[in-house]
Amino acid sequence: MISAFWTRTERYRSYGWDRFAAADSVAGWLDPSSRRVLDIGTGQGLLAAALARRGFGVLSGDVSLDTHPVATELVRVFSVADRVHYLLCDGSSLPFSDASFDRITMMNVLHHLGHLRPVLTELTRVAMPGCQLVLADFSKAGFELVSQVHREGGGKHASTGVTLEAAEARLTAAGWNLRRRGTQHLEEVASFQYGRADRRRPR
Repeated sequence: MISAFWTRTERYRSYGWDRFAAADSVAGWLDPSSRRVLDIGTGQGLLAAALARRGFGVLSGDVSLDTHPVATELVRVFSVADRVHYLLCDGSSLPFSDASFDRITMMNVLHHLGHLRPVLTELTRVAMPGCQLVLADFSKAGFELVSQVHREGGGKHASTGVTLEAAEARLTAAGWNLRRRGTQHLEEVASFQYGRADRRRPR
């Protein structure tokens, strides 16, 4: 699995996409914090490692441990294993108390979600007032590039069709304010701040 990860990483790079630079760019959107960042959807651990390299303590959860060996390898390679804690959890049912985090991230997860509302409801529940949420997912060009590489390997890059635009609409209704949005390294990125006291849930 680990060798396959590095092989695909080089294949992406040959097409002009550096997945490590993309993760570092997304991590750069997060404001400093003395508290631990909640990263939803560990995957191969690219964002968790990027956050840790920037000095954040990271609590990163995923519904599957399938790619855990890669995520563990990355924090070892970058010498940040002491800053990252992985756990098995479902984003739609987080094992944390209300208002537990002031920084939350989620990268390249939206297009895997079958149901958007439960995850955004949970992110809102565990967010402190003023919490910053950074969401990122592939741009159109990013999806095309990743899909091409998957096809070359005999696979398919699946997508449920959930978009950043859909997430923005639900988050706004739940009391999150869009602070900034942009596209870089084939990623669409948006930063939100939780700013209402009534803590409405996404519709």
